[in-house]
Amino acid sequence: MSLDYLQKAGFTDTEIKVYEFLVQNGEISVSQIISGTKIKRPTVYKALYSLKEKGLVVTSDIKKKLHARPESPSKLVSVVEKKADEVEDIKSKLLSSVSSLSALYIHSTEKPVVRTFEGVEGLKQIYQDTIDVGQTIYALVQTGEVDPVLLGWLTSTYIRKRKKTRIHAKVIVSTGPWAKDYQKKDTEELRTSVLVPHDKFPIDHEVDIYGDKVAFIHYKIGEPLIGFVIHHPAIAQTTKAWFDLAWMGAKSHASF
Repeated sequence: MSLDYLQKAGFTDTEIKVYEFLVQNGEISVSQIISGTKIKRPTVYKALYSLKEKGLVVTSDIKKKLHARPESPSKLVSVVEKKADEVEDIKSKLLSSVSSLSALYIHSTEKPVVRTFEGVEGLKQIYQDTIDVGQTIYALVQTGEVDPVLLGWLTSTYIRKRKKTRIHAKVIVSTGPWAKDYQKKDTEELRTSVLVPHDKFPIDHEVDIYGDKVAFIHYKIGEPLIGFVIHHPAIAQTTKAWFDLAWMGAKSHASF
């Protein structure tokens, strides 16, 4: 069995090979490890030191020769879990500083950053970005003519991810097929929505305002799937003000 996948948890190729060799052979001398793995002596010592720091190897002197013994493979789980906790901590700190970093970035470039995305996979990237930013999403949507492949992913994967990260969505929905069913799931899907009549407010694509970004997503059945994201604090702030005004007006049409 290969443990190469441990590279994703921060293990080097040498550490993996040395640990696997020890698991297969038990307590042996460093010379035997070098001979069996064909890895150079300094590299083996470096790997052993790192594995010892991780709590996966115990070293001892036997007859004036350094020996190494592997700890139980079950300890690998603890090492990987610790790594995962460290990554989550880094992610949390990064998310808390993204807004200020983004503001500095935008001001340094002196113009909005605009990115275009195409096809189902491209639009998925936009939705994933709303999760990565991690702030409340303010949106205008229509539910009746969404590309079926994208709709399947949104209902089965995206909403689940958004709920898991506790990101609330505040949505103005243009009436049409599935609009009332969509609203009935508000509590379940961590959302607050209000319906407006499509004949008066023909919303034909989605607009998402999140953090310092505004996304425009066109996902109608039978038409090219395309979206673009504008990253600029002032533009996002102004668009959010438009949304707030629209939300106030939408309340007067809430019976539709």
